[in-house]
Amino acid sequence: MKIVRICIVLSVLLAVSIARAEKISLVGATVINPADGKALPNATVVIDGDKIERVSMGKQDAATLGKQISCVGKFILPGYIDTHVHFFQSADLFTRP
Repeated sequence: MKIVRICIVLSVLLAVSIARAEKISLVGATVINPADGKALPNATVVIDGDKIERVSMGKQDAATLGKQISCVGKFILPGYIDTHVHFFQSADLFTRP
């Protein structure tokens, strides 16, 4: 039984170490930066794992882009948070039949 547990733990650790995030590039999109109000046409956004590695314009070296996704005619915006709340709303509104 102990050997079975060790094998399971080792296989899980091996699977986790193999599962490395893939580099993905969003190519040809228009990137909107709300901080300065500028739009970057024909931009490439390179994402490595869960981090944005770089945002650049123009032609890029295909070897450094990883998996490429064509976003021509699309817009890329930062993630927005919905802050719409009702602090003083009565709780019985949600319990009525």
